[in-house]
Amino acid sequence: MKFFIPITAKGEQLKSALFWLFKLSWVWPMDPDSSGYWTLVVNCLALLFLSCFFGTVYAEFLFITEHEGDIAKIAECLCTTFVGTQLIIRILHLIVRRNQMRDVLQKFYREIYLHNTEDEKRHNDCESNLRLVYFMSITFFLTLFFMYLSVAIVVARDPTSRSKPYLYQMQFSYDSQLPWNYAFTTLYTGWVGISTVTIISAEDCLIGITLRYCEMRYTMLHEDLEKLYETSLKSLVTKKPTLYHQTNDLYKIFNQKLKVIIGKQQGIDRFFEDLKSFLSIPIFFVVTFGVFLLCTVAFQLQKNDLSVETLKYFFWLVSQCLEFLVIGFFGQRCTDAAAKMADSYYMCNWESLLIHNDSKTNAKLIRDITFAIYRSQKSVHLNGMNFMILSLDSIGSAMSSSVSYFMFLNTMEDISNKKNANK
Repeated sequence: MKFFIPITAKGEQLKSALFWLFKLSWVWPMDPDSSGYWTLVVNCLALLFLSCFFGTVYAEFLFITEHEGDIAKIAECLCTTFVGTQLIIRILHLIVRRNQMRDVLQKFYREIYLHNTEDEKRHNDCESNLRLVYFMSITFFLTLFFMYLSVAIVVARDPTSRSKPYLYQMQFSYDSQLPWNYAFTTLYTGWVGISTVTIISAEDCLIGITLRYCEMRYTMLHEDLEKLYETSLKSLVTKKPTLYHQTNDLYKIFNQKLKVIIGKQQGIDRFFEDLKSFLSIPIFFVVTFGVFLLCTVAFQLQKNDLSVETLKYFFWLVSQCLEFLVIGFFGQRCTDAAAKMADSYYMCNWESLLIHNDSKTNAKLIRDITFAIYRSQKSVHLNGMNFMILSLDSIGSAMSSSVSYFMFLNTMEDISNKKNANK
């Protein structure tokens, strides 16, 4: 079994814990040279893994139909149902687009990723900014930890009870309270929970890492443009021609360096288009399901006093808010860095060449600068299936919608309580 290993521009093979998070769920791409047999085996294992999520969501659906009319229990069950449904879509996407993921990652690590041997300061700067992404992953695992802990505390208090809790609100077709059945159910749902957190953390980390390094590449081009005229002058230090030929040579050097920068920008833009095509579906469902998940988790946290049993809702709410913040923050920064390219081209001191060149050369220079500015004005951004642009504004709107749904849930519960009181 031969999995894909990304290779940097220097030919170094990369190893990362992020890759293993995908491998644990059998959704990591296979090596291009891997045999068809092993590819089939991995795909079958991935589909078997996916079937576990279908089983969990089905059990949650049975619970909802069994407790129809109980807003509190339905809201609690919907918390995990939204996550499970989202994960089914995201895993299917990773399985179907396994080869596209491999191509995107290979291009990223060859052309965009900044290794510490290439520029240690900038690499450390990127990793420092990504601490927010890693902290978000920790909060997801803390949510899972307190889910396990709350169940363990209740079971420890009365291990012989016939109403022992589960990690999620589910309805089973068998007597799951029998000792061996309960142990199996708990282990099964626990494994599904770990798999859920690893997939969410891995894919969100992938979004954050690729966007942060794309932003850094754009920033490096800003700095190159800022120093373009100065570096072009330094290239003439060893030459001693006449004034006319010196300025003409300066224009040639300037123009040559400008075209190199434009070529680098086009390379980043092409990668970004590939990244947008790959991440469009996950981003759409992360935001869509995240809106409903935020309101249901907040509703559960509001209904219960803060304790060890309810800490899971607190960390769940924090992790969900951080997920929104991370993808919106890095998406906005990358879009802003790309948009700034137009200003950087205009401010690259190109006008200093005009007084030395003839009108024909100046017209060519202005045409090149105008072309660079024009193509930089095209918006570079990730989106969710063309329904939404990944930015702080769109994430803010999504969170605002979540608050509205939260208020709606409160209203529905008040109405339900009044009806029950009048009976």
